[in-house]
Order: sequence, then C-alpha cells, then structure tokens
Amino acid sequence: MNERMPILKVFKKPHHSSTLSLRGLFHSFLAAIVVMALAYFIRPFGLKSLEAEEWTNVVITLGGISLALMLLTQFLLPLLIKDFYSESSWTTGKQFTQWLIMSFLISFATTYYLSTKQLANFPVAGLALFGITILPLAIASVLHQRYLDSKFERLAEEKNEEIRRKSVVASENPLNILAFRSAGEKLNLIPNQLIYVKIGDQAEFYYQNFLGIEKTKLPIGKEAILEELKDHPQFEVFQQDIIINVNAIQQITGSARGYEVQIARINEMVQISHKDKKKIDRL
Repeated sequence: MNERMPILKVFKKPHHSSTLSLRGLFHSFLAAIVVMALAYFIRPFGLKSLEAEEWTNVVITLGGISLALMLLTQFLLPLLIKDFYSESSWTTGKQFTQWLIMSFLISFATTYYLSTKQLANFPVAGLALFGITILPLAIASVLHQRYLDSKFERLAEEKNEEIRRKSVVASENPLNILAFRSAGEKLNLIPNQLIYVKIGDQAEFYYQNFLGIEKTKLPIGKEAILEELKDHPQFEVFQQDIIINVNAIQQITGSARGYEVQIARINEMVQISHKDKKKIDRL
C-alpha cells in the first residue's frame, strides 16, 4: 500500500481549473468538435448505415448535445456546488472527477440519443463508452498537472528575477499622504508605508513604521480605498478583495494552480486567481 501512495498523491496536488472562464468555453467547443469528428470519421454505433443527409444531422446533433453538457459542467455546476469548484482548493483529483462527470454525461446522453435512432443499445453502450475513457482521462489529468506545474514554476522564477532587478514603483508624488477615513476614525500614511490591504466587513491595513509592521482595521469600503489609491501605480487589486503594494512582493511561487505571492514581512501567501494572472505577468 505504501508503494502506491506516491502515485495517489498526485491527485491531491494543486491543479488549474477552467470553470467559469473563457478557457472553459473554449474547452466546451473543443470537446463538441472532437465528438463530431469521431462520429464523422469513425462512424461508430452503426452510423455507417445512415444516408448522407440523416448522417450529417446526427453528427451535428451529437456535437450539440456534447456542447450543452460541457457548458453545464463548466458553468452551471460550479455555480450550484461552489465549495467543490473553489479555485483555491482545486486539485488534480477534482480535475479528474470533473472530466469523469463530463465523460459520463456525454457518453450516456449521446448513446441515448443514438438508441432513439436504433443505432445503440442503451444503457450498455453508454456504460462501455464511459468505461473506455476512464484510464485515458486519469493519465491526461496527471500529465496536465505536471505540465502546468513545470510551466508556472518556470514563470514564477522568471518573475522573481525580474522583481529583483526592478526599481521601486512610486507615484508622481511619493510623499503625498494617503488619508483613509470612516466613522470618525482615520489612518494617514505615506504611500509606500502601506504594504497590504485585506477588504472584508472591515478593511485591514498592514503598514510599516519605525516600530515594525502595524495593523489597523477601519470600517471603510473598497470604493473609498481605491479612490484614495488611484494615483499610486504601485498598488494592485487581486481576487477583488486584496490590495498589494507590488514593492512589497518578496517572492512569487508557481504550481499547476497558478501563482502565489509572498508579501515581505507579513506571514501570508496570497493565491492569485487565473483572472489576475496577467497582473503578475505585467510586474
């Protein structure tokens, strides 16, 4: 059992999710095209017996069924089962499960449709088609994880080299005082004093002074914070609720899930969503 564990551990490794993204839309159309291509060129389940016009209609319908089910798994299920599809906890095992769900739905839906044309024995044909895909999908999920892991580790190292050579980013007036005020409370800072802001019910400001790192909470909204920071290009918004002074980025690490940012002097790693990947690429 112990000898098998290293193989199983790969399914617990971070992985990149394509759900709720343009990449997911591309994958949906790609899967539909693959199904249509297989039906067109291989003609399984008695498709060879059909006349040309009916054969074309069946091929198009199979593509439409596949596209609809891919969109269901890429866009509707992630909205209904948010905890499972959380990008921050997406793993190779979840990616494999996602692909199995897609394969199961497409296999049974397409063979059911073919059974209405007396071309397939449902559900036996659906079960057989699904079974054929399990091993290739397992191998593909592991190879995909290793490719993404290598890719983002390399990109992260390149970014770290660029950051080490990069000069400090500052606003036109670096001594301009930032004034954050709410409900009678206020916090005044020089721009590059501010390291990191986490926005929630209350905004948490992490900043440096002569005594070290301080943290202050203020009941202030995101819009007011961004308005105060709008003339200071060193601040970037990540994941909608985190603002980082790019001068405070100590190190970037990469995995198959993407980038993580380590903030200097703060014991916290910030995971960067795929939507914010380009902000790291621009650093």
